[in-house]
Amino acid sequence: MEAWHWVMRWSDLLGPAPLANLLERCFLPRWLATLSAWLTQALAARRSGDVTAGRVFNEVASWYAGWKAQLPVEVTGYLGVREALSKALSMMDRAMRGLPPQELSAPTAPFGVPGQFPASTPGQVAHLRGPAGLAHLALSQRNLPAATLREQLENTAMERGLLFHPIANRSYEGKQVYLLERIHIYFDRNVAFHLNTQDGEWYPISLTDLLDKIS
Repeated sequence: MEAWHWVMRWSDLLGPAPLANLLERCFLPRWLATLSAWLTQALAARRSGDVTAGRVFNEVASWYAGWKAQLPVEVTGYLGVREALSKALSMMDRAMRGLPPQELSAPTAPFGVPGQFPASTPGQVAHLRGPAGLAHLALSQRNLPAATLREQLENTAMERGLLFHPIANRSYEGKQVYLLERIHIYFDRNVAFHLNTQDGEWYPISLTDLLDKIS
């Protein structure tokens, strides 16, 4: 738990928005992938008649509750964090009903893309099941190259010293709204939309044009 506690000790200085963004990018995808692989193993054990399957499901529930309790209350209002917790509950519910924890149509993607789940080997699951291993692996991925337009914009904002963060409890059509300096934006299918303050409508915008607006 050392890596996790190290981050939490700095949470007051980081503030809820950067912390939520860090969790969404680096921790929650791996957390969900581990949960998915663990539930898949428990489901396979139940189907094979393994009497320990029930105990494994109880361990999963305790594992989920333990991690949720460690999340600062301030970050649980952010859309990405809420969606991850909701996804975890949905996965557990599906597994308890004898269904795969992930829909078969769910895409796979490299680690670091929020909301998507890389495959895990049994050895990886065993290593990640402990909180210390999970925190270490998740937080060690914070320097991965950007995989989405949002991450590209985030990296550019950091390089230029621009204000960029998710707005707590603010979404549009289920998508998290972000603030880039004075501009409200959200992302849908890797396309950025900005809010036109004159007519109150959202319009697609390229990364170049978006940066030009604040230059």
